[in-house]
Amino acid sequence: MEETDDLQLNDVDGVIQVSGEIDASTAGQLSEALAEREGDVVIDVAGVSFIDSSGIRALISAQQALEAQSSTMTIRNPSPAVLRLFQLSSLEEFFNLA
Repeated sequence: MEETDDLQLNDVDGVIQVSGEIDASTAGQLSEALAEREGDVVIDVAGVSFIDSSGIRALISAQQALEAQSSTMTIRNPSPAVLRLFQLSSLEEFFNLA
């Protein structure tokens, strides 16, 4: 997959492993990687150190697009930074967290 100074995306056995920062400068790369997937998607975000509203928007858009195709997105191993933002945004119920 792709790598920048702030964001790394790796496909490991069909799971998108994301690490680094998801912000306005990197959210587009995440959106593209998610849009390329067909069927159910699993994202491991254990390595995400920072996420802002741009990252949340990318995840929400992907979730909605997958639901429209009768597919699911599972967000696995949310880091403390990701989980905290989901809680502050009341999104922990919106996303399928594992």
